[in-house]
Amino acid sequence: MKNGLGISNSALEWIQNNLGEEITPEVSNLMLQLVSGDLTPRVNTQTAGQRTGVVPYDERSTEELEALLEGSLHSGQTRNRGIKKALFIQYCREKNLEKAEAMLEV
Repeated sequence: MKNGLGISNSALEWIQNNLGEEITPEVSNLMLQLVSGDLTPRVNTQTAGQRTGVVPYDERSTEELEALLEGSLHSGQTRNRGIKKALFIQYCREKNLEKAEAMLEV
C-alpha cells in the first residue's frame, strides 16, 4: 500500500467470496483501504534489479555476460539460453560481427 496499489470493488468481492471465513480482520481492513480511493499512485523509479537484487541480462555489460556464460558452461549447466541470447544481442549492438557469428555456432 505504500506504493499506491489499489484494487477494484469487484476484485475485492471476488477475493472475499473465494477466501470466505479465512480472511482475518486485519486482512479485511487492508483490503478495504485498497478500494477506498484514498490512495495516491506513485511512479516506481526503481529498475528490476534494484527491486529484486538481481540484475537482468539486458542491464549487464558484455564482459559480465561472457563471464556468466563461461561460468555456466564450466559448471555443466545446460540451461543458458537466456545468457546466450543477451550476449548475442549485446554483440549486435556493439557491431561485433565476429563474436555474433561465433554465437550462432555455439
